[in-house]
Amino acid sequence: RSTRPTSRRSPREGARRGESASHARTAGRTHTRRGDATDLYMGEERRKAKRFRVNLPARWEGLRARDRGTISDLSLTGCFVLTAGRTERGEHVRLAMQLPGGVHLSLGAEVVYYTEEIGFAVRFTAAEAADKRQLAAFLKRKQAEEGDA
Repeated sequence: RSTRPTSRRSPREGARRGESASHARTAGRTHTRRGDATDLYMGEERRKAKRFRVNLPARWEGLRARDRGTISDLSLTGCFVLTAGRTERGEHVRLAMQLPGGVHLSLGAEVVYYTEEIGFAVRFTAAEAADKRQLAAFLKRKQAEEGDA
């Protein structure tokens, strides 16, 4: 399979837009080779924090749409939302989720990638201190549970 970017933007152009050179090189890629160390769908986002499998109800709102969904994986830096709603890479969304025990969180996020009829991944960009603490505490409990399993 080809790993040639569909975008003709050079790393230098990406840097002028505030993107890292590695991000600009992978922007627009849609294929990966088996065994490739870089997941080109998610770039370096996946490498920043441990992700945990979850099943959390969520609501989200962007510029073009709002919908309900389910968060299927979650980390301190982002998550994946299963939803039929449409969004675009780079769009800013407000994500509301409910943790076990009825704890509600509201986080600002940027869409990292979108897959039609499946959902989208986000990188968290804004949150109240209390929401950050609640999220960190939840993930710490998840990590302890996985250690016990």
